[in-house]
Amino acid sequence: IDAMESFKTPVNIRWWKRDDMTQLLNYPGVTEKEFLFLLSDRDTICMVALKADYIVGYMVYEIYRGSINLIDLMVHPDWRKGDIGTQLLVKLCLKRRTYIECYVNERNLLAQQYLRRMEFKAVEVIKRWFGADDDAFRFILELKHIENSFFWQSLLNKWAFKDMSEQEIGSAEKREVV
Repeated sequence: IDAMESFKTPVNIRWWKRDDMTQLLNYPGVTEKEFLFLLSDRDTICMVALKADYIVGYMVYEIYRGSINLIDLMVHPDWRKGDIGTQLLVKLCLKRRTYIECYVNERNLLAQQYLRRMEFKAVEVIKRWFGADDDAFRFILELKHIENSFFWQSLLNKWAFKDMSEQEIGSAEKREVV
């Protein structure tokens, strides 16, 4: 496998289960009460990224007819720089909506830089979104944009290559069992 063809740290992404809460409580700023309140809305979905049986990242989002509101995207600090957040975003882009939006605290420079690298555009400043002293930047990724983006096409190709490799490995394991 050519290193340029695959993600640095390939992960499996699946729906969140209640049993995952124990691992998620190890993430900075995650509390069980707030997390479960967030997920109590029927339009809110959580997916986790797994390396073996360890949750290395997660995303929480709301899905609407034409858009996706990315509420939270977190990669465990020990697993950053491994394309895990990127794989979660690629999974989100496959949901066939018009755009993905998210609101980022003006003080969260790391998230702002990451979203810009992922070709999101800051389109609006919303005063006091996060409280009296904290404004938000509204970021949007127009999904029609990714069709003409070399960067996004290479990510989607990596995703397809990853899926194909997993299917081939699964088939090989089945052949060995028989």
